[in-house]
Parts: sequence; structure tokens; C-alpha cells
Amino acid sequence: MAFEILFLGIMDSGKVPMIDVNKGMEVAKLLRLDKETIYDVNFWTNFKVFMQL
Repeated sequence: MAFEILFLGIMDSGKVPMIDVNKGMEVAKLLRLDKETIYDVNFWTNFKVFMQL
């Protein structure tokens, strides 16, 4: 839940921080956010688009 909330906040901020894209995707998949989320049903789609930056 914390990872999802963190990235929802980052994505909403409009700022692009220095993020290791590969590590971010790896952690998100380990947390199964590509399968199930708590706060945003569109998280995975939005996260993938955001990480393409």
C-alpha cells in the first residue's frame, strides 16, 4: 500500500523525480501491483505510462 500511495503522490505532483525505472517496475511487480491495487484501479496502467518518462 505504501508504494502505491507514494507513486500516486509522485504522479499527481506533476514533477518528475530521478527514478530508477527498472527498479521501480521490479518492486511494483514484486508487490503484485500489476494484478491488484488498493487505492486506484487504474494504477498499473498509469504507473507504466509514468515510468516511460
